[in-house]
Amino acid sequence: MSNTTTPASMTGTWQDLNMDCEDNWSFQGGDWQCNDNGFITSPAGVADENLAVYNAQSFGDFEIEFDFRWNVFCSGGGLIFRGKDASHYYLIDFPCTGQQYRAEYFWAAICKIDERGWTEVLRTETVSGTPSEIGWVHKIHLVVQGNVIRLFVNGRPFSIVTDDTYAGPGHVGLYAYDGLGNSACCSFRNVRIRGQMSQPCWDNNVKPVQNWYYPTTEETYGPVQHLHSFTRTPGHDLLMKLGVCDEFHGEGHHVILTRSSDNGRTWSPMEKLPDHLGEGGLITHAGNLYQLRMKAEPPFEIGRCESTDDGHTWSNWEACGNVVFPPDVDQVIGNQLIQLKDGTLVWFMYRRTSQPVDDRQNVKNGITHWSYCIRSTDGGRSWSEPIDLDGPRPEGFEKFLMIAKNFGSETCAAETRDGKLVSFIRPFFEPVMWETWSSDGGQTWTPIHRGPFGNWACTTTMLTTASGVIFLAGRHPGLAAQISYDDGMTWTCYRFDTTFWANGFAIEIQPDVVMFGSTAKYGDPRVRVHLFRMTPDGPVPQRVEDLK
Repeated sequence: MSNTTTPASMTGTWQDLNMDCEDNWSFQGGDWQCNDNGFITSPAGVADENLAVYNAQSFGDFEIEFDFRWNVFCSGGGLIFRGKDASHYYLIDFPCTGQQYRAEYFWAAICKIDERGWTEVLRTETVSGTPSEIGWVHKIHLVVQGNVIRLFVNGRPFSIVTDDTYAGPGHVGLYAYDGLGNSACCSFRNVRIRGQMSQPCWDNNVKPVQNWYYPTTEETYGPVQHLHSFTRTPGHDLLMKLGVCDEFHGEGHHVILTRSSDNGRTWSPMEKLPDHLGEGGLITHAGNLYQLRMKAEPPFEIGRCESTDDGHTWSNWEACGNVVFPPDVDQVIGNQLIQLKDGTLVWFMYRRTSQPVDDRQNVKNGITHWSYCIRSTDGGRSWSEPIDLDGPRPEGFEKFLMIAKNFGSETCAAETRDGKLVSFIRPFFEPVMWETWSSDGGQTWTPIHRGPFGNWACTTTMLTTASGVIFLAGRHPGLAAQISYDDGMTWTCYRFDTTFWANGFAIEIQPDVVMFGSTAKYGDPRVRVHLFRMTPDGPVPQRVEDLK
């Protein structure tokens, strides 16, 4: 159901919510500031979430208006309402992911936060007719009546949301998070409210929940960590491969291994890999521990090395053939490598070519990026030819050309309970991911089509748990997990961190317990690890200290 007209205004006098009297406000994460132009601006710093709660009174049904702008990308902000404490409230969120604003899509989301510490997205969609430029001031209008939430952005209606989780009076406040970690990311102005006022009920003793932890804070090889991969070794250790350097995209890059013998509660000191072993991804297949690599430039050679002592020492690289692409392909980037139930390995990748794009024709060698997979049935010793993830048009209808603009790049996939494969592909200028399916283990694929959500930087983060729940984590909004309990038919989004780097790795460490790790943010460049337990009633955080 969608809004068609602005709801009737509530009666009563408008009340300005300014910060002239700071006694009326409480802050989480840092102090907010007001400038001469009337803007209320979030604090600059590395705090994950910044809250400014109006604690002088609470509101039942209410109507609120305010101006909002982003000051930087890789950020988000909005309004909290019906708040009881820092772990129980609704949120109107305006996320600003780099790919999203560059592609000129303005997203909004209506969410709720509960004791899990995650931001569950009740509804998210693009708002038409709304610029996404940084610094543009947007007019926001919100009406909350009973369990009905109506949002308008620059006069444009958002779909109506109904939810009964938080009934009765609660507090309103401003909200911001910064993936860069060092800037005043969002500003607000002309905040005013009217409606049913009630006594204060905000509990300042409750703090936001932190579900993540650092597997290692060691800086032997540099402070910046990039997670390459996880695997479970034949000896049952968890093995984590990291790239470590002095600064983002900087010099002094080392590849190291660290291991855990207690399911991720503690991790060993870093073990530096020899330089020639730094390129591969870890995989344990048929009881053997391997690294697999693919050369990014022609010829696109695949290599394989093995460890017989749980990753302490490694063999030399074994040549496993080349991936054959046309001569104009400049680069091939390997993405997710998955193992199917029958042992088949399917490796996803995309190719780049410098040939100019011609959108008037559906000629794939005129598209700069395109996604493929290759297959191996012998543990990675030999591989198939590249298989196009954009499957053929129906036979007899080939003359109806489809225009593909920069089809895709970063690619992830998972196998469903009935043996199908679903793959999501990062777009360039589309609001949502490309989606494609295979019913024969990746040998053929459906034509690409627009998927159900926007997400980026999720190349090695998709898996299916023991009970069949599909998990995918990536960028937008913030660092978010898309989770499906029905084999990819429907999805629920949870923003579980405010970091924006993403590009992480997921592994199932116990039945229905997913470990996800990724680099945090520019102001905190260490790997963070999150744990998700999939229950019949939905996902819940898994505490690392409770792991068996």
